[in-house]
Amino acid sequence: MSEFLTEQELIDLTGSQQRAKQIKALKKNHIHYFERFDGKPVVSRQAITLAIRGDLPGSTVAGKDGFNIEAISH
Repeated sequence: MSEFLTEQELIDLTGSQQRAKQIKALKKNHIHYFERFDGKPVVSRQAITLAIRGDLPGSTVAGKDGFNIEAISH
């Protein structure tokens, strides 16, 4: 399993295929990401774990704000 979410996992997590909406959802939920050269967001599985645990300042609780946490394989 990759250290990073797949494109489909990112779509499942954010509920959007559009990169701008994905970034908006990630920012809203304080999930750390970086953008590739082509502008697509990349999210590590660790960033999701930290956000779920609330280990980051401003992070939200799992499932809040419409994220489908179960959509991501463990």
